[in-house]
Amino acid sequence: MVSAVAIETALAREGLVTCAVEKSAARELLRQLGDIVEETRVRQRSEANTYLAGRDAVPLHTDHPEADLVAWRCEVQALQDGASVLADGYSIIRAMGASADSLRSVELYVPPQLPRQTPDRGTVWDGKRLYYAPWYPVVRASNDGRRALKLFTNLLAMGFGHRRVRLQVGELLVVDNGRWLHGRDKLPEKSNRFLQRYWLRRQSRLSRNSA
Repeated sequence: MVSAVAIETALAREGLVTCAVEKSAARELLRQLGDIVEETRVRQRSEANTYLAGRDAVPLHTDHPEADLVAWRCEVQALQDGASVLADGYSIIRAMGASADSLRSVELYVPPQLPRQTPDRGTVWDGKRLYYAPWYPVVRASNDGRRALKLFTNLLAMGFGHRRVRLQVGELLVVDNGRWLHGRDKLPEKSNRFLQRYWLRRQSRLSRNSA
């Protein structure tokens, strides 16, 4: 089985990694990467009207800004497609040039999803990490920031840094949530695709928060 050290090395190099992990070992492996702060079953439900449980395409986004890493283990894969669509946010920031600095003035709403959550807004780009979800409103932005956000979304739509990962049953995908945006295409009706999703906080963040 892949080690936590190997995953850390791949994350430091590229910001994402895929590997095969037994179901019984997945949680213990992830605990070596950080604190699991949220665990969710990602599967289609006929009555659902959310991206998480619906069949509509999910726009590219990052998850909650307090999740340093996001991991998905494939329990059941769809018979047709079911691939995750990813985009390297760092590629987009580089393509933006100097205008990327204006994203530091843009803050988006952060929903109250985690216990003891402190922020209710997150900066789109703080110089190291991205936070972006197109369905959350802008709560603060300069004029230059709004123009930069428009450029960011245009580049994202053009396919900068895009990648597709179709997990097989038993495979784990781990991404740096401050770098990689993720989404997926529309699923077939009554798709049986089932991923177990984990949000992880890095130990370094836990140490800072308790200091």
